[in-house]
Amino acid sequence: MVLIFSYGSNNSKQLSKRLNTRILPGHPASLSGYERIFAGNNEYWKGGVASIYPRKNGKVYGAIFDLTNEQIHILDTQYEHGYKRKKLKVHNELKNIDEECEVYIKNDNTFEKLPSKRYLKAIQILLRENYTYKVA
Repeated sequence: MVLIFSYGSNNSKQLSKRLNTRILPGHPASLSGYERIFAGNNEYWKGGVASIYPRKNGKVYGAIFDLTNEQIHILDTQYEHGYKRKKLKVHNELKNIDEECEVYIKNDNTFEKLPSKRYLKAIQILLRENYTYKVA
């Protein structure tokens, strides 16, 4: 199994649909030393999409998912165009431990357009799935 850290639209429902599998449970997680930014202009989402950028004292909340190498290959080749994977230490909030995870980071973090409401809703779903507090 391969751990991935999702901080954008890859919530349980979207990942399950993309990978043609049952609903994948995530675990709440955070990445320190980075901030979530929005870059580019994705035609499907009609606006900028999430990436991360180093920032001292920054923290990005998201979720950890266990995927197979096959599933990672599907994401790499069919969905995560314009992103590279990097191994980073992510804090698994459920287990209270740091784990090495694959994290997708945009190749070009240049801002072009604000994210659409639909895209922000996908991120909100990810956070609500994995955290008990309400996300505004």
